[in-house]
Amino acid sequence: MERDELHSISQLIQSRRTIRKILPDSIPRELIYTILEIASFAPFHSKKEPWEVLLISTESERQLFSTAILESYTRLGVWDSYNQSDLDKTKSKVYDYFAEVPVSIVVSVPLEADQKTSLEAISATAAFIQNIQLVAWDKSIGVTWRTTPNIFDSKFAEELRIDSTRQIVATLHLTKIKTASTKIKAKRTPLSEWVTTLESVKNNEA
Repeated sequence: MERDELHSISQLIQSRRTIRKILPDSIPRELIYTILEIASFAPFHSKKEPWEVLLISTESERQLFSTAILESYTRLGVWDSYNQSDLDKTKSKVYDYFAEVPVSIVVSVPLEADQKTSLEAISATAAFIQNIQLVAWDKSIGVTWRTTPNIFDSKFAEELRIDSTRQIVATLHLTKIKTASTKIKAKRTPLSEWVTTLESVKNNEA
């Protein structure tokens, strides 16, 4: 790999950020497929990729998706903590967001009884999701990665026709952006606070 390519990858990783502001512009289905195909080169431990993807992009799909989320929130008691005076406004805001975002992607993994196999599937799928975000950013598409309460609602999964042998692990919401910035804006905790060595740990125990 050339030095310029390595620099470009590092810059892409560091400059990517979550985009919550939605633009109404549609995203071509072919572009979504391209992003998914490239992202699928994430590493995985099993014989076959563990992830499955449900695309939600047409107006009718987005409306059904939004309604299913609101109903799930009701079943899960999400609205219980809201003041009644603000509830209708909040529900409308949630519905409008999911109905207006151009593309939503529901990602699921197989439910595994074996802890190791389950961890491997989730880990591989997390790498796949990060690849989606990076490839999308490179193509001026912003992504919001969500793990909202509804992904744990079996009735919600059923309404989306996701098999009962699978678990939703994330929903991704895509929107066009004018230009993907290459500036590094995000801040991270210093390495000194989360990197250690076995030798230093053993010395601290002494």
